[in-house]
Amino acid sequence: MDYIGVVGASYRTVHVDQLSAASLPAEFPREKLVELARLAGFSELVYLGTCNRVEFYFRGETRIHTNPLLFHLRRSLADLTDGACQLPGDDELYVHFGRSAVRHLFRVTSALDSMMVGEAQIAGQTKEAHEIAHQSGLLGGILDQTFHEAFHLAKRVRTETELTRRPVSLVTLVERSLREHLEANRSPVLILGAGEMARQSLRLVRSADPDRSVIVANRTPERAEEMASGDPHTTTMPLAEAIGEPPVAGAVVAVTSS
Repeated sequence: MDYIGVVGASYRTVHVDQLSAASLPAEFPREKLVELARLAGFSELVYLGTCNRVEFYFRGETRIHTNPLLFHLRRSLADLTDGACQLPGDDELYVHFGRSAVRHLFRVTSALDSMMVGEAQIAGQTKEAHEIAHQSGLLGGILDQTFHEAFHLAKRVRTETELTRRPVSLVTLVERSLREHLEANRSPVLILGAGEMARQSLRLVRSADPDRSVIVANRTPERAEEMASGDPHTTTMPLAEAIGEPPVAGAVVAVTSS
């Protein structure tokens, strides 16, 4: 049990843009995930990346100490992403080992550690992360068993408590508000940010109105352009410009840090 651990950052410890910078690229190859485990000295590894948290759950063959753990993880991530993945500072990361790591996983999977307690998305996101690790050959020991226990506990929380009687998520709230504004006018939608929640917001707009004009504003122009790529009705602009001289918009979705 002492060899299990987690390194992570969440909405509780850092800004949204720092989480985005710490996330693995969406197209990160599974073979590189395997290489990450090897370089960092992990025998099992699950990477969980959402709009509200970035976490690396691992098992080592021997007891792993915090300082060398963070050093090797940072260096390995930098090497495998050409410097694109930047973890927050040590004081902004949380590191748990043994029972503390297991308790943290249980709280995350059961949506007790979520920005919106009881939100419906995190259980599915955790299962997807587990499945990717399993398909990559990165599970098969006590960490794998621990995740299955976490899924079992999350199911009990859903079925035996009132917490999720009315399933809700940030995406659900955004969707409700967006649909109301889209029905009220034909003006463009302005999305501030280019992280996962911003991308989901764009998908929500497109599902409701494929031809609606959308403007994506972000601090990093390249990320905004990547998000808008292939969408003829989506344009981009610098975040500072969107804040200083806001364009005409019928709805604004703000999913970037202040």
